[in-house]
Amino acid sequence: MAAALLAAGWWSTTTLRGRDESVAAPAPTAALVGLVALTGSSAWLGIGRVAGGELSIPAIALCYLLLLTGGVLLVRRWLSRTGFGGRHRLACYAGALAGYAIDQFLILRPTGADLAFDVVVCVVVAALLWVLGKVVK
Repeated sequence: MAAALLAAGWWSTTTLRGRDESVAAPAPTAALVGLVALTGSSAWLGIGRVAGGELSIPAIALCYLLLLTGGVLLVRRWLSRTGFGGRHRLACYAGALAGYAIDQFLILRPTGADLAFDVVVCVVVAALLWVLGKVVK
């Protein structure tokens, strides 16, 4: 699942384009992109858990839709800025992985086979990020 999300993320940041012409404003720093990805993935994973008992299913779906729309619009805006490149994509993926790891290990605290599966997923995705980091440099 995480590898599929990583592939979808790579596709979306290489295929989606912002405006046809570049915006004069520089791209945000890679650290800011990673922090926003961490925040977004944590919010995505936490919406259902936090609001699950208090909000209706349509309200939760609306929260997911707003978060998804905001993320896509923000990435499209950043893509049209000069300097947005491989380092920014890598930071975005690493931030999303950190959000997943925080959710899986610190909040859910899996045990047994679930823990082993989550560790394998994080190791595989971290290895893919490492390879991507070598390609970006």
